[in-house]
Amino acid sequence: GCGPEVYIIALVYITRVLKKDRAFVVAGRDVNRLLLASVLLAIKWHVEPSEQLPDKEYAMMGGVRVDELRQLEAHFVKRLNWELYVSHSEYANHRLLAMWLRVTKHVPGLSPGSALASMAKVI
Repeated sequence: GCGPEVYIIALVYITRVLKKDRAFVVAGRDVNRLLLASVLLAIKWHVEPSEQLPDKEYAMMGGVRVDELRQLEAHFVKRLNWELYVSHSEYANHRLLAMWLRVTKHVPGLSPGSALASMAKVI
């Protein structure tokens, strides 16, 4: 498996896409595809090629065909304008966001959505 840093980088990518296009809406089954594409790009950017699995394996885990996986990857990287580098400060901010969301899910009366909205203003 991949380490937690891959998921933080994937969160950075999703945040970038959402910030670039405020009208971008993710519906139903597309949430899984968005997560799959962002994690795949984070893996390909961060994990050594010798430690990566073939696209066939990622497609199987994601429940999509290989050609669809490659289309998702291409579409997502274009939405990012090929900006895959994540600075240390950007990584640290998103790591704090992930930790905060993890903690706030246990706070009575605080929904993850309101917690995320509050943190999004900071990031």
